[in-house]
Amino acid sequence: MKTSIFFIPQTCLILLAIFIQTVVSAQAVSLNLSTMTKYLDGTQISQDLSQRNDIAAIGIKDANSVYYFTSDASFEAWAKGQPGGIAAANRNKALANINAYATSHGYLDLEEGSTLPQDLENYINAQVPELAAAVGNPIIFGCTLYDDPIFQGSKKTCVGPFYLTLGSFNNRAESAKGIGYLTIVTFCDKKFFGGKKLTIFVPGVFSVVNFGELNNRIASYFTH
Repeated sequence: MKTSIFFIPQTCLILLAIFIQTVVSAQAVSLNLSTMTKYLDGTQISQDLSQRNDIAAIGIKDANSVYYFTSDASFEAWAKGQPGGIAAANRNKALANINAYATSHGYLDLEEGSTLPQDLENYINAQVPELAAAVGNPIIFGCTLYDDPIFQGSKKTCVGPFYLTLGSFNNRAESAKGIGYLTIVTFCDKKFFGGKKLTIFVPGVFSVVNFGELNNRIASYFTH
């Protein structure tokens, strides 16, 4: 079966997801990247990093601190010390591989709602085998993105383990609410898991009230 470039849930699934999100939102871990203590490659800093081009990855393990890394290798070494971190470090490599494959085969310009080419679908499933095993799983999870902080403005509800592009909502999100119980979620600032990656190690239900330096820079996501 062909897979869409992102999951297009039926209306009933979206409504069910919103209901689940409403019921559990009071228990969510709330994250505000604009006020959290920052660390760059292990050193505490205070400066704004939004204009730096050498940030490869960002990690969050609690509501107090956000960790910035100038290489995927340094992020992956740090990630392995977090719960589920070995799998997350491996996933970080897999997402980079998927982006490289899509780039080299000219797939980055696929439009919102397009059907994935069979070779790309096969490659994604090979990089992340649990995706193929999860097809048909009735568990509802994903996230709702908002184009203003604190869950204000227009929104886009995404149901499913990943979106390769957010379509018309690319580079608009400034806050988000998770749907369902998530172990780890990774937001990427380019389509097809490219660019800077924000990985949140907060098991359970999470919300981001402000993406801080990543405001208006989210273009794809992957849940673990």
